Amino acid sequence: MSSNPALLPLPPSPSPPLSVVASTLQAHMSSVHTIPPATQNQNEHRNLEISVAWEDSTGDEKRCWICFVEEREEDVSKKVRWVRPCKCKNSLKFAHEDCLLRWISEKQGPITTDVKCPACGHVYAIEESTDVVLAILTFVDKSIQSVVPYVTLAGVSMAFYVVSTTFGAYAVMTMCGPDEGERILSEANWGWRTWIGLPLIPIGLVCSRLTAADAALPLLPFLVLGNDQIRLSLPPSPALTVCLLPWARLLYNGVWATIWPWIERIGRHTPARNGAVRSGGAVGQAAVAGQQEDEEDVQEFSIGRRDGQRLVLGSLLLPAVSSLMGTLLGSIPWVRNKVPDPFHRNILGGCLFVVCKDVASAVYRAHRKRQRRTRRVREYRGD
Repeated sequence: MSSNPALLPLPPSPSPPLSVVASTLQAHMSSVHTIPPATQNQNEHRNLEISVAWEDSTGDEKRCWICFVEEREEDVSKKVRWVRPCKCKNSLKFAHEDCLLRWISEKQGPITTDVKCPACGHVYAIEESTDVVLAILTFVDKSIQSVVPYVTLAGVSMAFYVVSTTFGAYAVMTMCGPDEGERILSEANWGWRTWIGLPLIPIGLVCSRLTAADAALPLLPFLVLGNDQIRLSLPPSPALTVCLLPWARLLYNGVWATIWPWIERIGRHTPARNGAVRSGGAVGQAAVAGQQEDEEDVQEFSIGRRDGQRLVLGSLLLPAVSSLMGTLLGSIPWVRNKVPDPFHRNILGGCLFVVCKDVASAVYRAHRKRQRRTRRVREYRGD
């Protein structure tokens, strides 16, 4: 059997020696070009200049910052005017004139005011044609617009004055009775003091509920009433009674300020909520309990504080309530014989109502304090 030389396996090629490989690698590394640091900095600077130039070239492309339409996207047949109205740069410096005028009109509204750029704050300059007639009408319109707030304030003040005067006349008729009220409000006695005093009646009623008016209220009746109306008599005249009421109010508030701390202490020493805490001597838990009591005192004070609506409404209803209480007192024969004048009965009825209201409020707050100090958390008894 003859063997074919082409089918015989080739002998393995011998590996190059290590010295040849090392020399070849060294020659290849020496052929690599190394860029010095100075050349690298120059290349970076050149790239930065190219990027800045590209940004400037793209920034010159007009794009409306209102409708976001670029110049190359618009229809060539349409004549659109581009404007640069402010000192903004890049994409905010161009806008369509029609878009900007429409945006300025929306910002101005019915009143012509200066409109600023939302980015740089530059005031847009608007050019428009005008004539003498338009200038005169514009001046008249602006004058009326500037006067409107003052006219509105004057109208509201006049309405408040009329309402206050009407309420003052109603209070006089209610407290003094029909006969005495008509005499006081007659045309013969209607002078400048009446014009000033009647509107001050509702204001004085509201201020009588405020401690800040303690210094001014005693002087108010002497300012409104004349010296000829204030005379010493027994029983006191209505004018003298009105002058004495602010001083009686100060005395009454002083008495309440004296006894109120005692009322605040009512119910403060109550049985403990948790006997284990008290008997165990846990100082930390006892301190927490004391802090809770202090917080409850603050909450109770906020509960008893009068809000503005109740204060104003209660003050303005005082003449009607006093008249009602005076009518009830007049139904008692003994009181009617001792106090025959309806004005004095109404004053007495109003004072009695105020005292009863304050006592009821104090009792209510004391019971609320006692109730809040007995609160405890109920155990969960579910599944």
